[in-house]
Amino acid sequence: MKQDFFNTVLELVEAGRAHERYRDVECINLIANEGLKSPVVREMIRLSQDLECRCAEGENDLEGHVKLRYYQGQKYIAKIENCSADLMKDLFDCSCARAFLLLNRYLKRIFW
Repeated sequence: MKQDFFNTVLELVEAGRAHERYRDVECINLIANEGLKSPVVREMIRLSQDLECRCAEGENDLEGHVKLRYYQGQKYIAKIENCSADLMKDLFDCSCARAFLLLNRYLKRIFW
C-alpha cells in the first residue's frame, strides 16, 4: 500500500515535470491566455513561488509606478512592478508603462 502511494506520487511529480518541459520546449503555444512565460519570468517565479498566486491591486501614477495598494504585504511586489515598468519604458522608449501581477488565470480587469 505505501509503495503504491509512493510510486503514484513519483509518477505525479514526473508528469508535472514532463508537462512543463512539453509546454515550454516541445510544442508551440498558440493560445494567448495560457500564459507562456519567458525565461526571466520563470526564474523570478522559481526564486519566489509565492509571486505566482498573489493579488496586488491598487493604483499607479502616470509613470506606471505603484502609488497605492489595497492589500498589505505588497512592498516587494511593488518594487518588482516598479522595476519592471522602468525596464519596459527603457526598452520601448516610452514615458509610461504598467507592469502588474495577474492572479492565476482569473483577471478582474486589465488596464493598458
